[in-house]
Amino acid sequence: MARALYGVLAEVGGPSSVGPGRELDRGTFYRPEVDVALRLISLALMLAAWSIGAQLAGPRMLPDPQSSHSWSSARRSPGALAFNLGTTLLRVAVSFTLAMALGSVIAS
Repeated sequence: MARALYGVLAEVGGPSSVGPGRELDRGTFYRPEVDVALRLISLALMLAAWSIGAQLAGPRMLPDPQSSHSWSSARRSPGALAFNLGTTLLRVAVSFTLAMALGSVIAS
């Protein structure tokens, strides 16, 4: 897919828009083993930054990951996630529809 995208961009914008290209070995663009490792490293860095920020800001300003997890798991009830997600998606759909209708009226 990346090769096809490179070809389209080179055709539309010319070679100067995409830079020098060369054929790469199959699997160069996507390596699942690297992807998983980078995701785990990213998650660990995010949790570390959150913990450090929580220590610097204090628990009232920014709770640490452990207390946030224990708070949310204690208040989790069966079916609540699905209900709240459905409510949120309904609000998004209504807002989008209203915005598109209003935008169409204003633009015409």
